[in-house]
Amino acid sequence: MNYLKIISLFIFVYYNNLQSNTQDTWIRINQLGYLTNSVKVAVLVSKDDLSPDNFSIKDALTKSVVFESNKIRPFGDIWSFKSTFRLDFSELQTSGAFFIECDGIKSPDSG
Repeated sequence: MNYLKIISLFIFVYYNNLQSNTQDTWIRINQLGYLTNSVKVAVLVSKDDLSPDNFSIKDALTKSVVFESNKIRPFGDIWSFKSTFRLDFSELQTSGAFFIECDGIKSPDSG
């Protein structure tokens, strides 16, 4: 019976990792966070064709929008991605823990 549990656990972990590795779109942020008065840019990369118009910064605790922008600079097909963009939110001068949301894609929390 223990072998059945071990095999089931192995199958669960394998398929869980397989599914998480099939993500096609990411928002990459500075893992150390951003200084209040510094240049703040995140990178959106996708294996699909995207053309986002705007993005928002949301409070990590309340999920409320604290900043919105259309400062998106496309870079096209690079790094084996069909779409790459720089999301500039340097105008945000508020400190706290936030995440970025763009076309339904959410970044990790920063702060």
